[in-house]
Amino acid sequence: MKIKALLCLSIFILSACTASKQPRKDGFLGGLSGIATGKYESDLSSKEKALADRKHFLEEANADNEKLASKLKELEKQENKYKTQVAKNKKIIAELEHSIQNYKKKASLLKQKTESNNSQTVKKETDKQLNALHEKIKREEEKLKIQIRLKQKLVTPEE
Repeated sequence: MKIKALLCLSIFILSACTASKQPRKDGFLGGLSGIATGKYESDLSSKEKALADRKHFLEEANADNEKLASKLKELEKQENKYKTQVAKNKKIIAELEHSIQNYKKKASLLKQKTESNNSQTVKKETDKQLNALHEKIKREEEKLKIQIRLKQKLVTPEE
């Protein structure tokens, strides 16, 4: 019996002699040694500091993520605004092109009318009307070109 007790005591003492001084790894005596030397406290404080650093990093990452999400929403709103403006511009362009086609048809009809009518006074009058329509068409085309250039500048996002 004494041999078993002595054997158990020697195993207990030998198991307490390790290098890391942590109770979880080295048993009771190793833990007491780690606490007594301060190794256990220094390991604990370095792990707490590392944990605090990671929490701080995570907080910064979350703040950056919120800023980016806000910027994304702002850019999506701006994109929708541009898309709406492009649709309006296309509608205006279509209306102007339709007006130009109507003016061209009227000019063509007036030209036919003057060719079929031999009267000088009527011909002069229709020539005046034809010239007026040509001038109107030129003005409408210029307006269309200006509006297209302005709309293209609006659609192009500024940096």
